[in-house]
Amino acid sequence: MDRSAPPTPSAPAPPTTRVSILAGSLAGVCSTLLVYPLDVIRTRQQASIASASAVPLTARQALRAVLATPLHPPATPPLLPPGGSPNFQALYAGLSLPLAAQALYKSTIFTSYTLLSDALPALGVPASLTPAAAGVVAGGINAAFFCTPVEFVRTNIIVNPHVDIFSRDTLKKMYKGSGVTILRDSLGCGSFFVFLTASQGFMRETVNGGAGLSLPQAALSGSFAGMGFWLLALPFDTLRTLSQSSDSWLWAGRIKADPALLFRGWQMAVCRGLPGAGTTVLTFEYAKRWLERGGVEAGE
Repeated sequence: MDRSAPPTPSAPAPPTTRVSILAGSLAGVCSTLLVYPLDVIRTRQQASIASASAVPLTARQALRAVLATPLHPPATPPLLPPGGSPNFQALYAGLSLPLAAQALYKSTIFTSYTLLSDALPALGVPASLTPAAAGVVAGGINAAFFCTPVEFVRTNIIVNPHVDIFSRDTLKKMYKGSGVTILRDSLGCGSFFVFLTASQGFMRETVNGGAGLSLPQAALSGSFAGMGFWLLALPFDTLRTLSQSSDSWLWAGRIKADPALLFRGWQMAVCRGLPGAGTTVLTFEYAKRWLERGGVEAGE
């Protein structure tokens, strides 16, 4: 893919590495803050499969379970007098590390994708396959180095908010579920960029007559891309949640008997995927344009 065919949202030319890092970091933080409660609900739904006796939670039941999470560990005095008030803080359980990691997540994915989109055609990869191939590799790199331990911490705090995440036994498991996490993000990111480039190409050529995309169009293309991600990623995300949150393999037999459980939490995945990815692409595009106008490029 040459420089006239941008891999990143609606740009006449791909951004430099510095702009990709800065814009990608901001995009990740904004999207995470927007949709994180939906991630918490989906994770609780998925984790409920782990028990062979319990009935898997619906989205409403998972929300109620999250809001009923006590503010304090059972062995400590209550922080608030008992009154049955919902604990809305629990909707952001485990947020700190994923939020901080977004600078690594999105900058790694966008920057790797941009570099790979330029390099793969020289290696003989057809232009039509470049978005998928570059997305698969970029997602796999991010999952292997950064995403797996962060997701492990986040998942365990959501499932058990009072877990000692820094205990020796827990630290030894930081890369538990790495294989399925890499598979989820490789396939998901490949699908994400295929949907992104296809929707942007359609709007650019058919709707705009070859002109660049507006910011609302960039957001819409991001929503299509988010749908593409979760179409492939959700079953692997369920397996990741179960493998990272449970030391028992009872859930494997349960899924074998009812494979539809792999799609537990699909409503939350859709509800977070469309606005989350739309926000990611919109923020990335807006920040990229602002940084370029502000002279980041000229200072290089």
